[in-house]
Amino acid sequence: MESTLISQFIDDELTLDEKECFVIEIRHDEAVYGETLDLLAQERLLQRMDSHAPPAVTPRLQQRKTVWRPVVALAASLVLLLFSVMALVSDKDDHVTHRFLIHAPGVETVAVMGDFTAWNPVALSSVGGEGYWELTLDLSSGIHRYAFLINGEVLTLDPTVVARETDDFGGMNSILQIKKEA
Repeated sequence: MESTLISQFIDDELTLDEKECFVIEIRHDEAVYGETLDLLAQERLLQRMDSHAPPAVTPRLQQRKTVWRPVVALAASLVLLLFSVMALVSDKDDHVTHRFLIHAPGVETVAVMGDFTAWNPVALSSVGGEGYWELTLDLSSGIHRYAFLINGEVLTLDPTVVARETDDFGGMNSILQIKKEA
């Protein structure tokens, strides 16, 4: 996910459907969640820098705010940390190990990119010297969309997966359904 989408969310520039997709994405993607929190903190800092006139506060009230602010910030941080750990523990139970494998002889690099990588390429390793490339990832249960990126330029569908769909840009994605075995 691009920082642009996070910024559009923060600046209220998305439609309700786009906001819903964004919220679903950050719930399931720890990297996007962290980036969103970082950008929100940066936005908060920018807002403070933009305010030209400090609020009219009596020194005694200012002192009281100064004492409680760190306590409130610490408490809020601990609550967020607790929820993050709980989400990681509960989400980890819902993950399944999946091995991506593709035969691509004569190429220099192969990567996989999909909704589970926030559409950022993740490199596969060459195995066996016969043109095979592999990567094992923990994926959450559900439906995932992805493609392989060959030599950093050519998007290629997974030849081992039959399910496919057209994406929003006119390209195609492989569709993978992950189910946790009982």
